[in-house]
Amino acid sequence: HDDGSIVNGEDGQPLMHTDGTGFISEDLARLCPPSSLKGDFLNEHYSEPLLLQFRLFHEGYAVKGTVLLNKKLERKTIQVRPSMIKVYRDQECPVPSPVNSFEVVAISDRPKKSYLSKYLIALLNYGGVPRNFFMDILKDALADVQISMINKRTALQVALLHGDMDDDSTVARMIFSKIPLDEPYIQTRLCVLANQQAKSLREGKLPIDESFYLMGTADPTGALNEGEVCIIHENGQISGKVLVYRNPGIHFGDIRVLTAIHIEGLEDIIGCSKYGILFPTKGPRSSTDMMAGGDLDGDMYWVSRHPILLKYFKQSHPWTCMNHYSSKSSEKKPIELSDEELERELFSHFLTARFRRSKAMGTASNSWLAHMDQMLTNEHTKERNCLKEKLLELVDIYYEALDAPKTGGEVRVPRELIPDTYPHFMEMTKSPSYESKSVLGEIYDQAQEFNLNTPAIPVWKLPPLDVEVPYRNLKTWQRHYEAYRAEMTAALSTDDVEAKRASADKVIEKYKQILYEASELEKSPRAWEEISLDSLAIFRVSYDYAIKVQDAKKCGFAWKVAGEALMKIFIESQNEKPLVCVPSVVRELFVRNNAHEHTHVLIKLPGLRASIIKWSNSILLHIRGQYDIFHQALICGIDVYLCPMLAWIIRI
Repeated sequence: HDDGSIVNGEDGQPLMHTDGTGFISEDLARLCPPSSLKGDFLNEHYSEPLLLQFRLFHEGYAVKGTVLLNKKLERKTIQVRPSMIKVYRDQECPVPSPVNSFEVVAISDRPKKSYLSKYLIALLNYGGVPRNFFMDILKDALADVQISMINKRTALQVALLHGDMDDDSTVARMIFSKIPLDEPYIQTRLCVLANQQAKSLREGKLPIDESFYLMGTADPTGALNEGEVCIIHENGQISGKVLVYRNPGIHFGDIRVLTAIHIEGLEDIIGCSKYGILFPTKGPRSSTDMMAGGDLDGDMYWVSRHPILLKYFKQSHPWTCMNHYSSKSSEKKPIELSDEELERELFSHFLTARFRRSKAMGTASNSWLAHMDQMLTNEHTKERNCLKEKLLELVDIYYEALDAPKTGGEVRVPRELIPDTYPHFMEMTKSPSYESKSVLGEIYDQAQEFNLNTPAIPVWKLPPLDVEVPYRNLKTWQRHYEAYRAEMTAALSTDDVEAKRASADKVIEKYKQILYEASELEKSPRAWEEISLDSLAIFRVSYDYAIKVQDAKKCGFAWKVAGEALMKIFIESQNEKPLVCVPSVVRELFVRNNAHEHTHVLIKLPGLRASIIKWSNSILLHIRGQYDIFHQALICGIDVYLCPMLAWIIRI
């Protein structure tokens, strides 16, 4: 406590403000550049990562947590706290040649686009945020989904955002190759990505402005008081009110309203490093523990500066465990077991952690969401009090289930806490359901009603690729294509999603190997003339079959197997010299990052939604709508800048 006395938690253990975090010297931090995991190169503006999440094995010790850059430390120094040491060296059984290693798990990197979830929406709505705020976000997001089929910029953003679903960002690379947006394969893939976006929206994954996830650590200066934080973002420290939340929090008080302040002299410790949230080391209970029992060993914290959220949200009392629902096991210590007994126990623990814990967690979270749905719409005080008691009990159970693998306890959900019916948006097909009237039900219904209106996509061939091909190449790839279709049908016959994906990837890799005699074009030992002829044959065979069966999806064989070569051929036909750009830079430039530091105000105009963003000396006006302008019938996502000289620059 502030007077120096130790405050214990409900489990009898001391409450810590620095649980899981330490320090690292500047020279060691420099060994892991901020974007090294993305393969980027350093530049003159390079600065060390602010935080490293790590695992350390040293002389028989096992240590895990995070380390904060500390420029004041001596060279080659790592400082760890007792809370970070998970295994101590056994003095009675020394290891003759211990393995020493420092393994970087994650770094404090630039935040990506932030999304809400069903649970976060429910908590925000319970805290006073009006439902029309979420519905407005949904409407804009659904409009963007529809726009992505016809607007190149939006299509590119969608393709980059879902690159992991897009055969290594094939659509994005096709767009960058100047292939038109109405190309049949691009249209089929954009349709798949758009439907996936609509599905995510139906599940409550709404994009949210002025919000981002940051890795947390403790204030190294001691300047922060209880209820304060220090947020280091793109342009340094941020000041003002913020909402802070830790996933997977489901307690009413897991969203905290805190004040971000500027710490003088912090740069003397961390330099110009970025992206992190510092919590105070003062007060009877740490801010992180108030958010679903969080700590600082790598947890990511959602931070929002959205003015609407700050205006309406009222925080509740933080979570404290009221009841225990796990049964403690009276097991022997590992050192007391024989080799055979230890092997059995480890395997048993694996099965329990892998399956039984997940069942308790899933049951508790599903039950919580069903009761919370009724809590959001029920105005009867007596019934609300009953629902709230159930919700609080389920929170305790859920958090115990999360910790069960570490504590060794077995968690069960009492039958009386499990609902008999579930809201329809949960899609619990094996249980009775009812029509939800909450904001979650409305989000589900509107996203469900959304119709992409995608008629059958006509198949046609790009002229630069629709050329005569030697008969020998054509016949060879006709045989390969017939074999490919049979193998792909077999690969996709399983119900296991992961196995299906792995089998399909294996089939594609086989035919890429046949084409390139390598895993990709740039590693191929074959002459470009040979690869070019085979790639054009693949294109002809694939598109002829797609036209025959009137199915644009059949064009995929050409781009999955020969995409690199076909794009190279198409680019060469355009008489333009391509620019080389790595994917991480492209994402930074084209995917909207809503975590910038600016003021966001929503206004409504007749038939038009606009958001005015005040940023330095200019005003950026994002206008989303449908206009007949210039040579296109539909232009969407226009960026209009109102500069100090009152000159309007319209960028399509």
